[in-house]
Amino acid sequence: MMKITVINGTEKHGVTYRLKELFLQPFQEKAETTEYYLPRWGIPKITVFTGKLMSDIVWEKLSARKRSQFTKNINRLSEKFLTVNYEKSPRTNVIIKIKFLFCRMMQQSLHENDPEYLDGKYWAERGWLGRKRPRKVK
Repeated sequence: MMKITVINGTEKHGVTYRLKELFLQPFQEKAETTEYYLPRWGIPKITVFTGKLMSDIVWEKLSARKRSQFTKNINRLSEKFLTVNYEKSPRTNVIIKIKFLFCRMMQQSLHENDPEYLDGKYWAERGWLGRKRPRKVK
């Protein structure tokens, strides 16, 4: 079963809450959802920028057209996520592989100079300083 983790920036039930609920609706039968709320973690200030929401942030105050548009877009997005095969390892593009290579070389050097260096130990324990790669999940 697929596992979904949702991190909410607020406990208010405004537009973002409604959109999240719409998005998660198709996953109810197919996924186990866990939700966290940042304010409960003691994070006092949370700033959010939304480019498309230029009017009210109260769902009931949005026009029917705007609500319909949001609902359609969120449903399309959730459909896209439903079609992903989460059993298959994700593809990693060349840029990420190159970045990992440079980080690996740096971690190898640091680990050779100081075997107790925490990041180097972490990489060594996982085998990333050798042939193993984090993107190849089994």
